Amino acid sequence: SNDEEDSLDILKSFIANLGFYQIFSNSFQGKYNSSFFDKNSVPIINPLNKKMGFLRTSLLPGLIEASNSNIKNGLNSFRLFEVGKIHEKSNDSNLLDIIEKQFLSLILYGFKHKDDIHNHNFREDLFDLKGILISIFSKKFQIKIKFKNDNCEVFDHSQKILFNNKEV
Repeated sequence: SNDEEDSLDILKSFIANLGFYQIFSNSFQGKYNSSFFDKNSVPIINPLNKKMGFLRTSLLPGLIEASNSNIKNGLNSFRLFEVGKIHEKSNDSNLLDIIEKQFLSLILYGFKHKDDIHNHNFREDLFDLKGILISIFSKKFQIKIKFKNDNCEVFDHSQKILFNNKEV
């Protein structure tokens, strides 16, 4: 719908104004990446190759790949984001139970400021990310968010985001 697209454009613009660069990663993934968070991945009936045989179940592999590329090319600080759809099956039986959701993912890496005589170099951290999310949702969209500690085995410090006490 137009309202949804307008809201997404406003969101993307606001995030870009916070110093983030938007990436566009491939919606097709291999089996390993598509089952990264114990999701029921959706196979593609006639894939071009095995590396692109499933619809993505997370935006994180694409962001991590883009981050890795930036680091290998000498960038010591960056902010990336992606807005995109993910797909998963609600059960293993058939393709009729596919769930499609719109997601936002962000990655911060490196330092808050360029080093100069006025600023000390401080690494960006979880608290910076929480402040950015509060700025985006509470200030721009008047959506109150809360954070809850999570025990995700993939990340050292992970937290769940709650809207109206519901996990998102």
